Amino acid sequence: MVIAQHITTKDSSEVTIYGYAGVSCAFDTTEIDENTFLWSQTDAGSMATLPCPPPDNSSSAATRLCDSVGVWLPANISACGHLDTVQDINNLFLSVRVE
Repeated sequence: MVIAQHITTKDSSEVTIYGYAGVSCAFDTTEIDENTFLWSQTDAGSMATLPCPPPDNSSSAATRLCDSVGVWLPANISACGHLDTVQDINNLFLSVRVE
């Protein structure tokens, strides 16, 4: 059975995510700057939310979308300010070609 979930983004756009009942993303981890985010099993088409590690304030959260077929998308840690800078640096190193 196909299910639909309506989400409103930060810029007030509306997005509909379609998924399949009974499909989910399995438990997974993301390690960033010596911090480990433990993502619990999440239904397809749903957003998982975890608090940012200190020193961010308690209202900040990292998010990760489980897509409609049960595959995790990359974690969004932009709300976790001090980690976002580290991720940008890591991405820069990953994009450099060594010949």
